[in-house]
Amino acid sequence: MVGIVAALVVLVVITVAVGSQGGQSPSKTATTATTPTPKATPAATQPAVGSPFDGKAYAKKIEKAFVAVNGRSIKQSCNFAEPTWHCYYAGIKAESESWVTMTLAFDGGVSENQARDMAKRASLAFFNFVGDDFKKLDTIVVYDSTGLDIGTTYRRDVPLLNK
Repeated sequence: MVGIVAALVVLVVITVAVGSQGGQSPSKTATTATTPTPKATPAATQPAVGSPFDGKAYAKKIEKAFVAVNGRSIKQSCNFAEPTWHCYYAGIKAESESWVTMTLAFDGGVSENQARDMAKRASLAFFNFVGDDFKKLDTIVVYDSTGLDIGTTYRRDVPLLNK
């Protein structure tokens, strides 16, 4: 606050001094003498440090990257003859750049062990396919549709990402 007041005092003093000398317009001289021309810097185009995290956009970005690498949508990867996690995939949410949650919506036709196995396979698949592109992604927690945590995978669990 003191710095702003001091800058305003300097601006007023320069304006009065130049204006009392006559000749040039006080506002032109004061403006060009005290106000630097703003230049576009990379920092100016970056989001503010305190800007809120957009989890929905980040999750969508991860999902799109997975589909692009996989070559087809997640649901299209479902094999109904031998159901895989793809058949139950209900989406992901990003809590932060390092923590993503995934939901597998089971219809009651799988055992607890099958659900945990599918959760592990789903989270490993995401890490394997997009982990290299999302370096900050560290944790994927998989929930069933009731909100029960059925598995957590960490980046450290994926040998390919721990070179």
